[in-house]
Amino acid sequence: MHLEWQFNSLLNPIHAAWCFTTAAEVENPLAFGMQDVSSELSELARQMHVPASRFWEAMLTIAPLVDFPDELASRVLSKFGRSAPTDVQRLAAAIRECIAQFAQAFPNYENEIRMRQAPLRSMWEAHGPGLLVEIGRLTEADLLVEQAQIILVQPILAGAGYAHLATNRLHMEAVLTNRFQELPETLRLAWLLSQLDCERPVYSEMINAFRLRSLVGVAMLPACLQAATTLELSSMSPETLLLAMSAWQIQPSSSKAVTLVEVMQVWWETYQASRPEWRTALTALNEMCSELLDE
Repeated sequence: MHLEWQFNSLLNPIHAAWCFTTAAEVENPLAFGMQDVSSELSELARQMHVPASRFWEAMLTIAPLVDFPDELASRVLSKFGRSAPTDVQRLAAAIRECIAQFAQAFPNYENEIRMRQAPLRSMWEAHGPGLLVEIGRLTEADLLVEQAQIILVQPILAGAGYAHLATNRLHMEAVLTNRFQELPETLRLAWLLSQLDCERPVYSEMINAFRLRSLVGVAMLPACLQAATTLELSSMSPETLLLAMSAWQIQPSSSKAVTLVEVMQVWWETYQASRPEWRTALTALNEMCSELLDE
């Protein structure tokens, strides 16, 4: 897989604001001042009758494609049939405030991220290609994209990432140390990369598009941990699955997490024993998780 490592100045503040909506606790104290603007953005989405999860998905995936706040606001709202100038102006103003708050909190972030790129690439090159080969062997080689873009962003959650399913792109916090020994950041990157092609109709045509992201993240967990076990980087166990769900922002309610892990294990064991087409396996997991994953 050919990887392009990139930097994007607009995605960084949007990612920081999004972190307050997806994590129980923000780890970087320098980001605490952004909580209000994050809430403001979510409130604007609510007032415009845009579901929060879809709003933030649009913000994160469109930000790398544009240069200015007004363009981001316009393109995000157009996805939801909102084009009134007043709506665009309100969202653009909130985005500009988000950018200003981020710049105040992290005035040197661009230099820091660029300095971290080389060691992160070295860490990936040591184990990443082997992980992808093993993931392809455990699933289907065609499941993995041939090339992808990786955008590094300022660490807010001590390690986080997001797969941009429709664009062969992901973004990931530029963290040089592993928060959990069982979950090296190289493995997180392999997990994100493994999801990028799952939105192709050949895999996803029978699945509700609004829950595809959650489902794909869950589906690739066992394969990634099994691959990491083979390379002696981690282990495939209920405890590691639970830890990964929390650390990698796969967050069903706590009462459902243990049940979801049990379902994943049964599904993965069945898949490994019978090896149906991946589209069949993904559809089966979707049915098994119908009450466990949110859209």
